Amino acid sequence: MGKNDGIEFYNRSYAVRALYWTVVNFFAALIVTALYLIKPFKFVKLFRIKSERIGHLAGDCEMLLRRMELEIIPAKGITFIGIA
Repeated sequence: MGKNDGIEFYNRSYAVRALYWTVVNFFAALIVTALYLIKPFKFVKLFRIKSERIGHLAGDCEMLLRRMELEIIPAKGITFIGIA
């Protein structure tokens, strides 16, 4: 008979990581479901904002916000949510 008898034990960091991703996926599923439920009433568009640059180098974010403000990007009936 061996030390573990063929049974492998997971260390605590694996269990914590698995629990973390389970919680993250649960909330992501809730958000996606909520977006689908409100879609007939309000269209929500998610987009990623590049957050690698800061200060005067963050031109991408500034251009996007200005284009939305000047209505170059059509935003009628659409709610934009930026995720950094």
